[in-house]
Amino acid sequence: MQLTRLQRQVLSLYLTYRDRAPTMGTLMRRAVKYQAPLITIALVTSVFTSSIGMLSISFLLAGMLVGALLRELGTFHRFLQLWPAMVQGLDWECVREILGSEEERKLT
Repeated sequence: MQLTRLQRQVLSLYLTYRDRAPTMGTLMRRAVKYQAPLITIALVTSVFTSSIGMLSISFLLAGMLVGALLRELGTFHRFLQLWPAMVQGLDWECVREILGSEEERKLT
């Protein structure tokens, strides 16, 4: 089975989480690199719009940013709730085998 880069990353991450269960903190640390540009753009735009007297736009941007971050936290919370079932339901030997065959395919 030919895995995509995303599939390999997710399966490798699942193997890591199997050995050491994920926490809200670990999920948030992984997401920082994706959230940092959003936060930076929203803050810079907010400062700019408030400095030119468009305070309502600043509040709108702040609300959108808070909403996006809360949505992420909700997604992490759902993942943490589902993780115990995933640990029991996944065939870990098959996951290792798939990842191993992908590595072999790269070497040949």
